Amino acid sequence: MKGKINFLALLIGFQLLSLEAGIVIENITLIDAKNGTRTNQTVSIENGVIQSIGSAKLDMEDSQIIDGEGKYLIPGLWDAHVHLTFIPEIDHETHFKLYLKNGVTSIRDTGAILSKLQPSLNFIEENPNTTPRLFYAGPLIDGADRV
Repeated sequence: MKGKINFLALLIGFQLLSLEAGIVIENITLIDAKNGTRTNQTVSIENGVIQSIGSAKLDMEDSQIIDGEGKYLIPGLWDAHVHLTFIPEIDHETHFKLYLKNGVTSIRDTGAILSKLQPSLNFIEENPNTTPRLFYAGPLIDGADRV
């Protein structure tokens, strides 16, 4: 199982990187939320974007070929309830690397101290291909001191 998770993280990393040559993943089992599991699929990726998915072999010149036999490809995961500014000991770059390494490609901050969130927003803007997509609700709304 650990090998499959590592492979998934590797695939997501490849998808997020902007590569000129392209990537072809052959013999992969695709987990499709709408159509179920599809085995022996070929996925082509160019410039960090999935271009095609199908059962036919592709002959893409200058592409990196990855054998996905026995491995799985899933859609990027969401973490829909995070507070990026609540753990100051972990910097935004480390946060984002951990999300991507675990297959999380989109996160939603449900309330933050906006002045502390701004460095993360700046980092995402400067590094869009190596960070998850971030959506945020706005400022944290809280009452009096916690009990």
